[in-house]
Amino acid sequence: MEATFAERLKRHQAAWAAKRVGNGGALQMDGIHDWVLRDRRDNYFESAWAAWLDGKAHLWGHALNSSQAFAINLFGPARQDPAVAKALWAKLWVGPALAPDHHVTVCFEYSGESRATTRDYLGEQGQPTQVDVAFKAHDGNSTAILLIEVKLSEAEFGSCRGPAEHSRDKENHTCDDARRVLSNPAQHCWLAAVEKRKYWQLLTDPENGLSVTATKQGRCPWSGGLYQLMRNWSLGRALVESNEAQHVEVAVCLHPWNDKASVLHDPVAGTHDVIRAFNSMTRTASIREIDPRVVVNVSVSAGASTSWGTYMSKRYFCPQLSPK
Repeated sequence: MEATFAERLKRHQAAWAAKRVGNGGALQMDGIHDWVLRDRRDNYFESAWAAWLDGKAHLWGHALNSSQAFAINLFGPARQDPAVAKALWAKLWVGPALAPDHHVTVCFEYSGESRATTRDYLGEQGQPTQVDVAFKAHDGNSTAILLIEVKLSEAEFGSCRGPAEHSRDKENHTCDDARRVLSNPAQHCWLAAVEKRKYWQLLTDPENGLSVTATKQGRCPWSGGLYQLMRNWSLGRALVESNEAQHVEVAVCLHPWNDKASVLHDPVAGTHDVIRAFNSMTRTASIREIDPRVVVNVSVSAGASTSWGTYMSKRYFCPQLSPK
């Protein structure tokens, strides 16, 4: 049986780290796993890039197959160089045009400029929704934001904890019956009833919300691999509602050889494709997919170092990782 992309990636990253010639020699592992680094700063093209996380490093952010590290390595030159950021913005943004003199900044693990946005508009009292990468463009009159979720080798885009809670409280939390959830989310959705989240207030907005569709099995669609996209979409709506931005787009940047994360086990709207399933529910802007290889090519053309381009190619896009 052919190894999965996740398995191939683990093996390749361990081998890559062991013979990292020309960049300070072999990297030091944690002594337990051959794909987990001792020092998380070694997970980045430049060790100083670790500081951009500002205390928001993932628990396994020092693993060589970390999507968080992949996101920072991929968009690091844009964070570092405004010219690269603006070139990527021109390539990736498809919304309303800004004035020619706009400037672009890049940040990581983005939840908005104010904690009040996720607290007041999303009802998130604890851990807020954090999107891997955010491009923010300003032209003096308006602000536009591109939110990008980055995936390396994970098998899905996350699932709501509601189904697990539903198994303990079948009377109220009815994830297996999307119609009942939609009839009264405040009572029947665990996120709303127990966690006091306000996603449904945005999701059911008659003008800008979603036409929420059950899975083939009749379950709430957030019970499967659409949950993280829903939260990112909701954050985008919250940023507009709170006037932090006038325009927001949401995108996914998935490694092109990851053939698991984009597939739903329980289809929605007749499709197993994550992006198509989610977009079948959107009334306005749809979620788009970004090829990380395009990000590398545009960045190098805009002035990112060729050594960074080589690093990305050897570490993440070498032929050994491609499917046979």
